Amino acid sequence: MCEHCGEAVFAREVTEQIRRMVQGEGRPVKTVSMDVFALSCRSGAGCAPVR
Repeated sequence: MCEHCGEAVFAREVTEQIRRMVQGEGRPVKTVSMDVFALSCRSGAGCAPVR
């Protein structure tokens, strides 16, 4: 927690791990495959999932 404003913040170690992953240096410990769905919306109609 930030001592000044009380906002939740990441520890320095976590920030460094995130930076390394974003820059392509890190490797995931585990990956999970899952289906991805898109939403198709028309004006005046509700949104329906489209695969």
